[in-house]
Amino acid sequence: MLAPVAAQIAGKRLLVVSDGALQYIPFAVLAGPDGKLLIDDHEIVHLPSAAVLAALRREGRGRKRAPKAVAVLADPVFDGNDGRVKAKGEPDAAPLLASASPAESSDRLTRSLEDVSASGARGTLLRRLRFTRREAEAIMAVTPNHEGMKALDFDATRARVLSGELADYRIVHFATHGLLDSRRPELSGW
Repeated sequence: MLAPVAAQIAGKRLLVVSDGALQYIPFAVLAGPDGKLLIDDHEIVHLPSAAVLAALRREGRGRKRAPKAVAVLADPVFDGNDGRVKAKGEPDAAPLLASASPAESSDRLTRSLEDVSASGARGTLLRRLRFTRREAEAIMAVTPNHEGMKALDFDATRARVLSGELADYRIVHFATHGLLDSRRPELSGW
């Protein structure tokens, strides 16, 4: 597919603006002209439109560069039955989850999950996402000292995301669940 433009894109960042069913294509793992994965030789960036790129560039002109490199939020607690809740000695996990999880409350999160689930099943919960802690550790291992922030478990909170502290970082990485609503994509999120 990319063979005709291989020379022009060699070593460059690839911006992908896809629509409809094309949004489901994992461009990063497609084979390039040389048979290697695109992600091996390119940074892959997804945007909803070229107009968004223009707006981002326009807003970025003259903006001071963020002083720190990477903030990683990973392995948040979503479920009151998570062993980390019990280890913290909380008899009732609801207040803890409401203030500590990326969701505003466990009830609101459950309703959101029911909205996007195919079956609309009651009681759908987000379980701990395996290996996100390892992912965070790997990112921090290659981040220069004092230029990274790692928020795990009860520190990976919605309040932290909204606090403004993430503005100090050039890259913000979320290692958590995402909700995809194919009927109403604007309601998708993490």
